[in-house]
Amino acid sequence: MQIRRSAPTLSFRTVVWIAMIASGLATGLQRVSADPPPKFQAIVTPATAESGPIVKLSGRFGSRYTAYDVAENTIFNLRDMQWDPRSEHPLPTAFSAGEQPKPPTNLTILGGVVDGRIPLDWSWSVTHAFSGSAFYTVATGQQIIDGARIHNVQDGWRPRETPEFRPRAYLNTGSFVMRNCYVTGIRDDCIENDEFLPGKIEDCLFDGVFTFYSEQNETINGVRTLEVPTIGPAESPDVFVTRSLIRLDVTSGGEPGPGTLFKLHGYKSPNHRIVLTDCTFAASQEPRAGWKQLNFPKTTEFRGTNHLLWLGETGKFGGKVPDGITLVEGDAARAKWHDLRNRWLTTHGYETRAADDLNTMQTPVAAPTRMAD
Repeated sequence: MQIRRSAPTLSFRTVVWIAMIASGLATGLQRVSADPPPKFQAIVTPATAESGPIVKLSGRFGSRYTAYDVAENTIFNLRDMQWDPRSEHPLPTAFSAGEQPKPPTNLTILGGVVDGRIPLDWSWSVTHAFSGSAFYTVATGQQIIDGARIHNVQDGWRPRETPEFRPRAYLNTGSFVMRNCYVTGIRDDCIENDEFLPGKIEDCLFDGVFTFYSEQNETINGVRTLEVPTIGPAESPDVFVTRSLIRLDVTSGGEPGPGTLFKLHGYKSPNHRIVLTDCTFAASQEPRAGWKQLNFPKTTEFRGTNHLLWLGETGKFGGKVPDGITLVEGDAARAKWHDLRNRWLTTHGYETRAADDLNTMQTPVAAPTRMAD
């Protein structure tokens, strides 16, 4: 397996970014001399009978790194790896693995700190044109991210079954697992699951994000096929969200409100059923497209105890509250969010936040001091 920095190319997205700078949308940039390439270390432990190869990467980076020719069951240990580009050169995508003619069946990512440094005054539209994600992975079996810290990127994670250079195949063999991740300041989707993989989201904190989860039948090369095999006959029909905290917020300049909790747009193709267990959702203002964006999908299954915290003025919440969700408003909601958030941060080895500190875009971005049990 080769691990090297991707060669620069003038892709469409790069051209868009250059055009934005030239047009003045990315202001305040100054000409600076290029820094030397960031130092890093790669240690590869060969596969054994019990485990696939372990690739340990460490260092500080300012650009995308791609793992080529990823072997079966590879584990990427990124716990000592941090992306923190200069503010004048924000980061589209930090780490990608599995983008190859024959993707691996399974792969795992442990840790990793990504601060995309996208300018805070960029609108949603500008950020969306810039594009990218903290992690981009391709595997035909199970792909896992455990313990990552993600901040200020367009999308948090894009799990895929099909590499981008091939037509989307909907293999219906893969799945994803995201656990113990701390995600803030996401400008679009925390999880952009637009190839419709079933999966599990467990013990995560999404604090101040535009949209939580996307499962969208996308337009490919200007064409949308309304009916595609998004869920196979032998595939799980569910996406499970368990013991997770999700707070929506405005994360881009000039936006009147946050996005949505669940962006499920299958059109004539089926979406996965959402199964919520012991989760807490929070918001402090009406979404930019109206209160319906806080609605839960009609097919949602609620298990355990689930809360919706309205952090705005008591009596001003305009969304629907389904059976299986308990609405809490005002001071009680703010106190509950503060308590739940700090308990999660303490358990996962992060610095706690003040009760009135909801400015997610200024959140400290660092690796945890300890790993969750």
